[in-house]
Amino acid sequence: MDKLNIGADQTKRWRDQALRGRRRRLSRGAVSWALILVAIIIFCGLIVLKAH
Repeated sequence: MDKLNIGADQTKRWRDQALRGRRRRLSRGAVSWALILVAIIIFCGLIVLKAH
């Protein structure tokens, strides 16, 4: 019984860690996407200003 309980705790801890890691990775991805979008918008804005 004790061995099974320890295994369950370890599995739960691993799952929590994996979910936390995925969330952190997702937020970092969102930040990088936001930076890329901002760069594209600024670049397009400069092209439009030069065209005028």
